[in-house]
Amino acid sequence: PTHVYEIEPNNDFAKAQIIELPMMVKGHKSFGSDYSDFFKIIPEGQSMQVMLDHGTKDYNSNYRAYIFDFAGNQLEVIEALKGVAAESKIGVVKGATYFIKVDVNNSPDNFGYELRVYSN
Repeated sequence: PTHVYEIEPNNDFAKAQIIELPMMVKGHKSFGSDYSDFFKIIPEGQSMQVMLDHGTKDYNSNYRAYIFDFAGNQLEVIEALKGVAAESKIGVVKGATYFIKVDVNNSPDNFGYELRVYSN
């Protein structure tokens, strides 16, 4: 997949960073009140696989990714806790808009995450 870095401001649905699939986004807590990063995705297939990993492998790093549909309904939560990666695959509507929110609130400022998103 293509690699990009998350770009601030992307802290809510309205400012979600658009990513094209397949994609790997590297992100981190940019400043003290940077609690979440939002990404906007339009899958080209009928399923979407989302993997959340830790840029820095550490027991203290905890990340959660929430997947939402275009109306803001939460479809899935992925918990990558205590330095261990996590993933999920969900059915989606081809061409519809989805959002992923990565919660960075419960990790130290200098730790990063890697978000990989694919569509089949």
